[in-house]
Amino acid sequence: MELPHFYDLRHLRLPFFAATCALFLLLTAAGLQAQDSSNPSQTSPTPAQLFSRALNLFSQAATGNDGKFRAVPGTAAALLAVIKADPTGPYGAKARELLSVRGVKWPDWDGKLPPSGPAPSANPATDQNKGVPPTPKPADAGPSLEVTMNFIQEKLNTVGPVSYVAKVHDNASNQDWSSQFQAEATEVVANPKACQINYHWKGTRDGQLLQDQPNSVELKTVSKLSVMSREQNLKDETAASHPSYAIKVEPPVFILKIQKKDKTSNTFSFTDEQLANRIAKAMTHAVELCGGGGEEKEPF
Repeated sequence: MELPHFYDLRHLRLPFFAATCALFLLLTAAGLQAQDSSNPSQTSPTPAQLFSRALNLFSQAATGNDGKFRAVPGTAAALLAVIKADPTGPYGAKARELLSVRGVKWPDWDGKLPPSGPAPSANPATDQNKGVPPTPKPADAGPSLEVTMNFIQEKLNTVGPVSYVAKVHDNASNQDWSSQFQAEATEVVANPKACQINYHWKGTRDGQLLQDQPNSVELKTVSKLSVMSREQNLKDETAASHPSYAIKVEPPVFILKIQKKDKTSNTFSFTDEQLANRIAKAMTHAVELCGGGGEEKEPF
């Protein structure tokens, strides 16, 4: 299915990147295994041992023909066993995170996670008398801001210079002309702590420099993002002032337009429309995590 070309941040649905998120969790969770100092002579497996077995199963997952990340049978059961053995510890927490990854297909699990928090006591009435509130259902928020920003930074830094020719025919005067453009974003640094993307932007037209300076996007100020062809973008920009212009861009180029609450915008150029849409989805998620998007939100 073709990705949508417009992302309205007022109606976000948190995504995506199951494989990326899962890899991150595997790397961070691996450090937990080194912390275990359990007695190897124990007959019952420790949470660390259960978690190691679950990770081994999870690592066997593969991407199917439909692009979905598929876990092998038994993986979910192994992770649920970790949560049961270590409900409030680090192994249980990481197992819960792995089961919460969006986009993973589990062949033998209904998707229901056990409640977080301590295991129920043998005397539920005692707990009720203590006035313990019910444990809220854990939120499935997708990849963390750090993972998302790392993805954005990595992908934008691989784009390189984007060159194209804009050909114009004026139907009113029957005149034709063209211009050669080149645009490039370099030195991209996506800072999750500051919720900011910094980069250097350079643009030329027919060899003459249009812009060559540092630029940035503060994600909290973003109102919406859209992906469109550069050709359509030029048509939109000239429709009011020059309705007689017929514009053609060769080769096809696509832009990610980032509109901000102060009515200004930033753009990134791409030759790959799929990559533009992937970065748009990641940036949409990052904007939501940073508190940006559409209308101002009330704190409660």
